[in-house]
Amino acid sequence: MKYFIFVNFAIYQATWFLAALYPDSASLLITGLIIIHFILSPTKIADFRLLNIAVIGCVVDGVLILYDVIQTTNGTLPTTLILLWCVFSFTFNHCLNWLQTIHPKYVCLIGLVLGPSSYFAALKLNTFDTTLSSIEFIAIYAFIWALLLPLFVKYTTSVKILFEQNAKEAEQ
Repeated sequence: MKYFIFVNFAIYQATWFLAALYPDSASLLITGLIIIHFILSPTKIADFRLLNIAVIGCVVDGVLILYDVIQTTNGTLPTTLILLWCVFSFTFNHCLNWLQTIHPKYVCLIGLVLGPSSYFAALKLNTFDTTLSSIEFIAIYAFIWALLLPLFVKYTTSVKILFEQNAKEAEQ
């Protein structure tokens, strides 16, 4: 599907807003969006291979919940956040694919700005709470996302290379 990057972008944005506005009740809708993603995706297997990104993201957010950087309703990682991480991982094959074409220092800068922006927006929407000041909260997430985004891009590139090598070996 030639225009799937736009579908992927729309699914991710819808998932983010559902998770941010309805953190305790949007799981079924987000699961539906994931199903739609996999029905329409031209790269189902490659998307599935990127779910390790979601695992890393969930571990990071789980640690931040454990240390009260973010406080959720019941003190655990919400299902909607887990599902959001899954959808986010798929974006690296589609609407965020362009990150693989730029220098890692720029990917780091993008993570430094956009990662904390997303979490800060969710904080302002009362999706969760924090015991930290706004500056502390943003600084922690800026540091984390300056590391995570380049790591995710490198992982995506490595998975693609491995997938291509395996495909070539299978042809021979």
